[in-house]
Amino acid sequence: MRPIPLVDVKAQYEPLLPRIREAIDGVLERGEFILGPNVAAFEREAADYLGARETIGVANGTDALVQLRDGYASTLEEDTAREYEAAFNRAVRRRFGELALELEEQEYEDL
Repeated sequence: MRPIPLVDVKAQYEPLLPRIREAIDGVLERGEFILGPNVAAFEREAADYLGARETIGVANGTDALVQLRDGYASTLEEDTAREYEAAFNRAVRRRFGELALELEEQEYEDL
């Protein structure tokens, strides 16, 4: 019996390979591995697509949560900000388990 493939990933990305390789070669040639015009273009396109004034590209979902938490906390009084951050972390811990550990580690890395 032959297995039925659920997704043929290669068939999906194969038509895009020339554009992908061209983009990767450009990044390597310019040495723009972090930020640069590609990230700026992505942020503009994401903002347009979402109907937002602006967007910020981050490395992963954990970084997005940290930016959200810290950004809002920075608008609060110091004591309130600490309470908010603790409540945010508790909510994440309850909902996402191991992610909470990543958030706490991020706090120490930022020191």
